[in-house]
Amino acid sequence: MRSLKSRIVGAAAVAFFATALTAADPTLSADLSGKVIEADLAHLTKLVDLAKTKKVGGRVKSASVLLALYAQDQLGGKDAAKMTALRDAALKIAGKAKTSAAVTKDQAGFAADVAALAKVSGGAAGKPIDPKKILEETKLELHEVMDLFGSAVGGGMNLEKDIQKIKKEGTTDMAAAQLIGARTALLADLTLWLPNEKAGSGAAKKQWDDYSAEMKKFSLDLAAEAAKGDKADKAKIKTAAGKLDASCTNCHNKFRAD
Repeated sequence: MRSLKSRIVGAAAVAFFATALTAADPTLSADLSGKVIEADLAHLTKLVDLAKTKKVGGRVKSASVLLALYAQDQLGGKDAAKMTALRDAALKIAGKAKTSAAVTKDQAGFAADVAALAKVSGGAAGKPIDPKKILEETKLELHEVMDLFGSAVGGGMNLEKDIQKIKKEGTTDMAAAQLIGARTALLADLTLWLPNEKAGSGAAKKQWDDYSAEMKKFSLDLAAEAAKGDKADKAKIKTAAGKLDASCTNCHNKFRAD
């Protein structure tokens, strides 16, 4: 594995993610959080509609958990009550979407639940929910998280192809690049929490943690540079996407199941 050098490594990586849900400073800015929540609400709406003809249950679940993480990330902000309500509602949808069959069987019900997400207003601000509890309640699995990187045709977010395209060709669509960075930054948290059997303990688990930290760092680098809009350094955008893609590839080469 490539050394992270001065970046977050080993125990520091674990500490970094352990405090991610309770730190005073959120992972995403309030502005970017609002943008990615809007985009992913639209994606989740399309997913539920796609459930009429395709098996997308796992993606409905992982996309709902991702929405919950965006909201939880903003619990320290001015819209804490609304974000609490959004998080809790998104987690309820994830809990219901345990299988593709569940989504297909009650497609109308899921469509109504997702539509209601855009209208939440909230009551009292809540506290962060421990990652272990989120995973226990939703039964989320690693492959369901990874499916979001796949093709939009099957209900994914097309992240893998988009990252690779930016790495090779660059981009002028800074708004889209910001969303890619925001999505993969929070997906890095889920990756860390869901090590597969090859990353069960010891040195292998440490390496898994390091790759997850890399993924988050390069994702945030991409989002931060893209946030500069017309003033963004396009070379830095390509570099960040390249590093993100390399980190994912290295992790796959080490840990992907045979």
